[in-house]
Amino acid sequence: MSKFAPAVCLSLILAAGALSHVCSAAEGGATRADAEAMVKKGVAYIKSAGDAKAYADFTAKSPQFILHDLYLVVYKLDGTVVAHGANAKMVGKNLIELKAMYCEKLNDTVVCGGIYL
Repeated sequence: MSKFAPAVCLSLILAAGALSHVCSAAEGGATRADAEAMVKKGVAYIKSAGDAKAYADFTAKSPQFILHDLYLVVYKLDGTVVAHGANAKMVGKNLIELKAMYCEKLNDTVVCGGIYL
């Protein structure tokens, strides 16, 4: 695993600055299990559809990759956002300093999903 992996596991909670509210799982938001399942679904989709299509679908807020307050973000290992399911303006930004809820490494990227606690 890359020496940057801990820092690359970035937080959707913090990256979601464009969202104006914070929902907890108790208030109908996504759970940790939802985040894990969504990330696994996203990883499988990247593998089947290819990077470009998957990233475009994640960023376009495709309904299959949104659940309550949960969405996917994909980062390069240097922390640069390549797909963002809540705010397309985040694509291309480096968010290496943020922390994550749940991430999986896939090739030279990290696929993350977060929940609000």
